[in-house]
Amino acid sequence: MYNTLYFDSTQAETNEKHIMKCITIVGNCQAPVLAKLIKSCSPPEYEVNSLLLHRHSLERLDTLVQKENSIILSVPFKRIRGDSSFTNQDLPHRYPNSRILTLSNVYFEGYHPYWGYFYNSSGKKLYPEWDDYINYWIVCKYINNNTKDLSSPSLLMEMLNRSIYEACWARSQAELARREAESCSITNIADLLELSRVENKQLFWTCNHPSRFLFNVMAEQIVKVLALDQNLLTKFWPGHEFLSNTILPTHFDILSELNLTCSLPNYIFKGESISWEELVKVHFDFLSSQRLDDIEYSVDSYFKSRPELSAAL
Repeated sequence: MYNTLYFDSTQAETNEKHIMKCITIVGNCQAPVLAKLIKSCSPPEYEVNSLLLHRHSLERLDTLVQKENSIILSVPFKRIRGDSSFTNQDLPHRYPNSRILTLSNVYFEGYHPYWGYFYNSSGKKLYPEWDDYINYWIVCKYINNNTKDLSSPSLLMEMLNRSIYEACWARSQAELARREAESCSITNIADLLELSRVENKQLFWTCNHPSRFLFNVMAEQIVKVLALDQNLLTKFWPGHEFLSNTILPTHFDILSELNLTCSLPNYIFKGESISWEELVKVHFDFLSSQRLDDIEYSVDSYFKSRPELSAAL
C-alpha cells in the first residue's frame, strides 16, 4: 500500500489568515502604558508588547519581535541595556522585515520648572530616596548657603517668576517640537501644549510622565496610523491614571495656592504626600551626603541647557 501525501490548501489559507502580528513598543516608562492601550483596540491576531530600554537587552528585543508581520514603534534612543552602541537607527538593519515607526519621546518641563535629575561628576545619574527627581532651585539655595526660611512667600515668588516660567515653557515646547520633527514621529504632542490653553490643566505629572489625556492622544494617533479601531480605546482602563504615583504640583497650582493660603500644595512621591517644608529638608539631607564637586557638576549641567532658569537665582 502506498502512502498518499495530502495537502489541504484550505487549511493552509486559514492558517495564513491567523498568523500572529506583533507590535512592539520600544521606549521608557511610557512604553508599557501605550502597549496596554493599543492592545485594548487590537484584533485578536495582534500580539502587543513593550521593551524598556533601561531594563531589557537587545536579545530580549529579538525574542519580542517576530521576523515577519512585525511592527516596531520606537522612541529615538542612543543605547540599549547591555549594548551602548546600538541605537534606534540600527533597527531597520537588524529587523529588515519589520515595519518601523518613530514615536515622540514625550518629555516636557513647562509645568515643573527647576525639576530634573541629579548626576555626579562622572555623569552617573543618582537617585534620592524620595524619588528620581530633585528641585534645582532648592539645590542652588543650598550651595549658596541661602538655606533659611525657604518657605517665605516673598522668597518663593522669585522661584515663581512669570517671565521665567513662560520662557521655560516656550523652550521646552520648542525642544519637544524639534524632536518630533527630526525623528518624523507619528505622534505629535508639542502642538497641544500652548501655554494659554493648557497651563491650568495638569497634562504632566512629572517632566516625563504624561497624564491619561496625553496617553489617549498618543494612542489615538498610533492606532490611526496602524488602521486599528479607535473607538475601543476609551472602553478599557476607564478613568485610570497611569504613572501618577508621583505628582509634582504645577507652577499654576503652586502660585494659586500661595496667593490663596500663603502656603504651597503638597507633593506626592511614590504615593506618599510630603509638604514643601519636608521636601526642603530631605533635599538638604541628600545634598549633605554628596561631594561638592558632584553637586556643582550637576548644577552646571542642568542650567547650561536651561539659561532662562538661572535668572531667578
